[in-house]
Amino acid sequence: MKKTLFVLLFFAFNSSAWASWIYVVTSGDDADIFIDTATIKRTGDNRRVWELLNLNKAFEGGMSMRFLTIYDCRNERYQRLNWSIHLEPMAQGKVLGTGNYEKPEWEYIAPRTAGSDVLKFVCALNNSK
Repeated sequence: MKKTLFVLLFFAFNSSAWASWIYVVTSGDDADIFIDTATIKRTGDNRRVWELLNLNKAFEGGMSMRFLTIYDCRNERYQRLNWSIHLEPMAQGKVLGTGNYEKPEWEYIAPRTAGSDVLKFVCALNNSK
């Protein structure tokens, strides 16, 4: 069981070469935000998706971060489930760290922000997966 879980996590965090990253918005001077449209899963008003932050300055030694995020389209909020930090841009290169949010909490998205642009983009896609 542990070996199966490891293999699944390995492919989940190393599949960026196959990702369909679509640029959405630049978050101030911090990062360009991309969404992997191939990973969007719709459940009612929620969308689960992989997103990527291409950083302008290194964070924990990495130049990009990936998050598995759930967006609540009706209530304009999100929660992050997993993360990974990558040495190179676009989630390439060595994985410097990974983790899960043990008790992810919903965070509301302020209007007219990069987060609201991402929410609008993700929720506008009519993906029924």
